[in-house]
Amino acid sequence: MTESGDPKDNSQAERINNTMKNKLFKGMKFCCIQEVQQDIDKAVNLYNNRRPNMSINMMAPVQTALCGNEIEKKWTSYREQAIETKQEESETVCLEIPENASPLTPTLG
Repeated sequence: MTESGDPKDNSQAERINNTMKNKLFKGMKFCCIQEVQQDIDKAVNLYNNRRPNMSINMMAPVQTALCGNEIEKKWTSYREQAIETKQEESETVCLEIPENASPLTPTLG
């Protein structure tokens, strides 16, 4: 959890925490803090170096980092989608009015 308590503040960390808790450590019991620390180190190593991730073409994060920006995203960024939609809407709504345009005059019926 983040300092503010809002899980959306750091969604990547929340995703990793969820994976570790619910997939790697679920149902495990530990005898001491050193055992927990060792298992966390192993889990982080597994997550970063060996565990394939569907959203990054079934590669581990370390493999993806070596590819640079060449990897094709397999997920939808709703943030990017919203930004693009807003830009398209603002382009559609904006009208150019020439400086010498005459004002509209109301018609009386």
